Amino acid sequence: MLHRIAWVVVGVATIIGAVWLFGHYTGGPARALELASQITPARWLVVLAMTFVFYSLDWLRYFALFRLLGRPFPFALGMRLVAISYFVSSLTPSAELHLPVMVILLVERGYPAAEATAATITKSIYMVLWVIVFGLVGIEVAPSANVPAVIDDYLALWLVTPVAIAALLAFVVIAPSPIHRWCARRLAGSVAGWRRKLIEGLDKLPTAFATIGRSRRGMHVVAHAACIAFVLVYVAIGHVVTTGVGVPVDARTSFASYSVGLMVSYLAPVPGSIGVTEAATAHLIDPSLGAPAMTSAILTRTCTWYLAALIGAVLLALELRRIGWQRFVARG
Repeated sequence: MLHRIAWVVVGVATIIGAVWLFGHYTGGPARALELASQITPARWLVVLAMTFVFYSLDWLRYFALFRLLGRPFPFALGMRLVAISYFVSSLTPSAELHLPVMVILLVERGYPAAEATAATITKSIYMVLWVIVFGLVGIEVAPSANVPAVIDDYLALWLVTPVAIAALLAFVVIAPSPIHRWCARRLAGSVAGWRRKLIEGLDKLPTAFATIGRSRRGMHVVAHAACIAFVLVYVAIGHVVTTGVGVPVDARTSFASYSVGLMVSYLAPVPGSIGVTEAATAHLIDPSLGAPAMTSAILTRTCTWYLAALIGAVLLALELRRIGWQRFVARG
């Protein structure tokens, strides 16, 4: 109960802080709308088309990983889960709800728990690693004066957790035997009920991870290519929006601003990285945090995060109505 209260407090504080930040650095809603209105309808059509591609690439990552496991993953289901994932990832500082919610919804549709867990975790780790790679390149190509001090000072600390998780996944893929032996010893005893089911599921996880991690099939390449394209499309959306509001940025500046901003959105310990992503992106575009830079950062995040999160909230409510709250909690 206490941790839920803490989540609510942090979430409310984050939203309040972000609203103040947006209002202060855009000059208010009227000024932000004035800047947004400078984007022509034709340019908005391009942004919307790229936004659709952006979310479709999220589905493609999932699709490729499930194909490696021999499972189908329909587009409609994928887009539904993608939207829900953005919403639940915005509820807690480190997206703790993403994995259990995705696994529950996948299991409800007949996917084995071990495979659902392996695909979801691998999808997230692959994406985070590619986001970090592009983000680090972005820091290198950005003018040093544009990189926020908080990134320079704490980047190594932010990288500890994702690198450790990736190393653990690599260990499971390379050497799954210790986990199998541990599970076999427990299952040979008098373990029963939910504990037995938990250990049985854990015993199947290394196999699912190894099936993905050791695969040399084309779909494995597709999974990584979708991650790379995801980052590049995000940068492209940001560039079109930023130049649309009148900021004279070149491709290099846009790449640095939005690749680093995307890295912040994945690593910052803030619910949905609300506010901090926009601040980091705007600072990289314009260290003075002028209204056009902040507005373009907000508009880009609206297209690539908040839009999906809002739709995801509605879709999750429909899922809970279909499944039933008690059943959903019991599976969690």
